[in-house]
Amino acid sequence: MNSLPPRRQLTWNAREQMELRGLDRHGLRDALVTVGVRLSYSQVCRLVSDQPGRLSLSFLEGLVTVLGCTPGQLISEHRRPIIKPGHPTTINLHATCFDFPSNEDAP
Repeated sequence: MNSLPPRRQLTWNAREQMELRGLDRHGLRDALVTVGVRLSYSQVCRLVSDQPGRLSLSFLEGLVTVLGCTPGQLISEHRRPIIKPGHPTTINLHATCFDFPSNEDAP
């Protein structure tokens, strides 16, 4: 049986893209209307503040048009380094202060 790869983590960059273009929430809302996307001010606030759980392709098209960015600039993949268990840089989250070597143990 084939196992699926780990789920990818995506980051929503709408606020950063707005800041790069000097747009505030009202400006974004007004610009979206010009490309046929109508949202309430509270919807725009949620879009800027929170990562959406889902969005339509027509909304994404309107947003990248207004922001003048690509979908890859608006949604980026958060990559975590792959560290094998037992590797010296692995952090034991269950360790206590007694699990760490003290300076007294140093040669």
